[in-house]
Formats: sequence, C-alpha cells, structure tokens
Amino acid sequence: MDFCVPSALSSTTKSDIPTVGTSSTVDAEVANFLKQNPNLHLGGQDDFTFSAGRSPHGTIQIRRFYPKSGHDLRKKNESAALIYFHGGGYTVGSVDEFENGLRIVAEESGAVIIGVEYRLAPEWSFPVQLDEYDAVICWFKGNEGKKRGISSEKICGGGDSAGGNMTAAVTLRRKDNGKKPLKAQLLFHRYISPGMQKPENLKDPPPAAVFTCVFDPLRDVGVEYAHLLQEAENTVHWSHFDSLTHGFLQFAPWSEEAMKATKLVGVELKSLTENQVFGYPIPPQTS
Repeated sequence: MDFCVPSALSSTTKSDIPTVGTSSTVDAEVANFLKQNPNLHLGGQDDFTFSAGRSPHGTIQIRRFYPKSGHDLRKKNESAALIYFHGGGYTVGSVDEFENGLRIVAEESGAVIIGVEYRLAPEWSFPVQLDEYDAVICWFKGNEGKKRGISSEKICGGGDSAGGNMTAAVTLRRKDNGKKPLKAQLLFHRYISPGMQKPENLKDPPPAAVFTCVFDPLRDVGVEYAHLLQEAENTVHWSHFDSLTHGFLQFAPWSEEAMKATKLVGVELKSLTENQVFGYPIPPQTS
C-alpha cells in the first residue's frame, strides 16, 4: 500500500470525536476531515440550487466544477460533462469531501464535473436517489446543459462505491424506460449484490470504465461486474491500482500514487467522450 494513505488516514482520526453516535457526530467527523483536507485551488467553482421539475422530491443541491481548459468547447456547446454521485454507503458523504479529486478530473479531461448532493438514507429510501440521478441527467441533457455549453451527447455518469452502484443502476433504468443513454459510465469500487443481474440483462448500456484497487473490500465484485459487462458484449475499460485503497479520489492531496490515479481518471473520461480506446484487458476470472 502507498505509505501516504495510512498516514493520511491516521491524521484524520485524531479528533476525539466518538466513532459511533448521532448524525451530528458524523457531521463533526466530516468537518474535521475537511478541515485537514488541503485545498488544491484548481479551476473555477459555481454552486447553485435548482428545482427538479421532473423529480417529486424537491430541490437538489449541485456543485459544478469548471476546468481552466475547455472554454472554447463550452462556447460551441460541445463540452463534455460528468455527473458524479459520491459514495458513503447511501447514508453519509458529500461533494465537499471529493472536491479536490473532482477538480483534478475536470482539469485532466476538460469536462465540466457536476457533483450532486443527493438525499441520503435512511431518511430518504430507494428509489429516491435514482429519481434524483435521472432528474439531473434530464436537466443537463436539456436547455440547462446547453446554456452552460454542455453537449447533450457527451454527458457521462460516475460514482464511487454506493455512487457507482447508483450510476450502473440508473443507466439500466434509463435503458429499460427508453430514455437516451449517457455517453459513458465511470464506476469506482462499485458495490454489487451477490444476486446481480445476469449478462443477458446487461446488454447495451453505455461504455463503462471500471476502476479497482488492491486494498479494497469491493475489488473482486468490481472486477466481476466488469466481466459481466464484457460477457454481455459491451465496451468495458478496466484500470487497476496496486497500491491504492477504497476512496482513492479523496487521497490525491496526500498521495502521489492517488494523484496519478486521479489524473488517469481524467484521461479515461476524455478518451470515452472522444470515442478512443483506453484501459487494460480485464483479468481472467478465478474459481
């Protein structure tokens, strides 16, 4: 494991905040993490709220991260975009915790990154989160995306852990409902159920980029899902990191290896939006 990762983890646990408790306890721990999280001051920032007319659940808080590059593409309404749903076991997490990683991806890809503060469980249960994901996709595929220079044909979805699960789910849901697909899906340490979809039910989703790490409890299920997509004759790009852990996008400020991996994510996003081949052969399955 990259030695910088456990060092960063140990530095964020010395807060004297209980490891279990109420939501206010969790909020205090997150605030402590953000306080210690270096701000790389990349690109521009534009926070806003919008009312999702096609969602029954009210307003959705969104943060947009614009790269310094890509201005000419936005003027021509040809910019790519990545809608990102963060991880956190469906119950915790925020866009703020992923800000540095998302800004790096924006700079490397030239795409606009759209971080979504979706409603969390248990107060808001399934399928609220998928409803909100779908509403954001529809919103940016329409006039709202056009006003911000985003091409409706270059909108991707992505997420880590629970967010990766929701990304894969919303692509299948849109396909089943006859809606226009995303350009691509980026899945980081994606959680999948042991009773996951059969390959015949996974035909024709958007091209997928699957990211896995050696030091990740979800490594094997991530690789397994990549195999299932490949078995269903879909386009799959696989990237694997030997020295990194679950949630590597959050460790870029501390870890050179995490920084390299996060930049590679940006390169992967750019290649997918430009229909280029990237990634590596998926390893053979073991019994």
